[in-house]
Amino acid sequence: FIVLLPSIETYFFGNALRRLGVEVTGYSSGAYKSYAETFTKSGFSKEAKENLSALIRSIRSQILEAFYENTKLESTILKKPFLSSIELKEKKFFKDLIVEEDFTKNFTYAKFNSKEKEETEELSFSTLNFYKNKKNFSFFRKKKKQILILPLSGTIGNGEKSSEELKSDSIDAFPLIKLLREIKENKSIAGVILEIDSGGGSASASEMIYQEILKLRETKKVYAYFQNVSASGGYYIAAACDKIFSTPLTITGSIGTVMVRGNLKNFYNRFGVTKDRVEFYPYRDVFSEYGSLSSESEALLRQEISRVNAMFYDRVIKARKKTPRELSKLAEGRVFSGKSFYASNMVDANITMMETLDEIKKDLDLKTISVVYKVPQYTIKTMIKENLKMFNQILQFGKLLKSQMNAGKLNLENREVNQMIEQWKKL
Repeated sequence: FIVLLPSIETYFFGNALRRLGVEVTGYSSGAYKSYAETFTKSGFSKEAKENLSALIRSIRSQILEAFYENTKLESTILKKPFLSSIELKEKKFFKDLIVEEDFTKNFTYAKFNSKEKEETEELSFSTLNFYKNKKNFSFFRKKKKQILILPLSGTIGNGEKSSEELKSDSIDAFPLIKLLREIKENKSIAGVILEIDSGGGSASASEMIYQEILKLRETKKVYAYFQNVSASGGYYIAAACDKIFSTPLTITGSIGTVMVRGNLKNFYNRFGVTKDRVEFYPYRDVFSEYGSLSSESEALLRQEISRVNAMFYDRVIKARKKTPRELSKLAEGRVFSGKSFYASNMVDANITMMETLDEIKKDLDLKTISVVYKVPQYTIKTMIKENLKMFNQILQFGKLLKSQMNAGKLNLENREVNQMIEQWKKL
């Protein structure tokens, strides 16, 4: 019995990037919005660490409480990294030790080790489906209203306008908006559940999806259901829904805005690569990765962070009926468990997906419903594309390094070169 209670162990690349000559600047709307720290620091800031500690404690206490409630065993035993079956039997965690074959054989008898076998049938999905259809059979079947579940997983982005399918590893605004418009016109669909598992992404894409959900609500009930993570942009799009449900262990919140900008000038200089600017106008340096930003450009980015953050706050304030002061205690990038967010009325209930469906039936005053799950697309092409992109970056770096060494422009010891290559591999 392997025990691994929630904790966090995060890589930080700030020192490695600086050694490579890469300077990264983070712009965020609050001290708790810690995404940029991965690239700028060697560890979490005090505020981020305190917030993450509170999150971990909340999730851990829920697990330990559930363990005690179901076993009546002191949860301190879970601090051991592993427990043997013999030890667990002594603590009466389970009834007996038995091999799988004997368990399967004896499970179908009226009494343990009885010679008289019960008339039983092995249950499978096909037999279960058969009995369900038999029970519900009618010559004149009424058409059931559909509840459509849309799984939205991964980073939020715009995607491609030509794309038609939801992907399994990203939430792309353009294909999702097309689908939501089709759903709006489908009269057989009474309600939609957005099954969200996302740490966020593009603010503009989140806003586009948010606006389309509001339009869909003109004809359908729309609900959000949070899975493992629904934070930042994940919560942004949920704010457009009629109700939000989650598991108590969901990681959510992170209401705020962050932007990361890299300065590769010193990195290029290591290999004798320079850039010469011609006709650069004010603010043009925002779109360049070479050199520091002017004070005017810095101010512009901070202004933009504030603008987008204010829009995010406005969406949440309207959805959850909060005052700006109330929201400020729950925002600025803080993360929470689903249980904590429920206590703050930021989600409507901590329930399972099946319980969510029951809630929707009550809302829509339906006795029976047909549940349709929209399976997202995952292709070999997507997998190859992801891996080729990473491989190509490593290859280009290797070519650059080799050419500079051959030209005698790289004044580094072999040991230093090898260290840089190892650091690049890790990145």
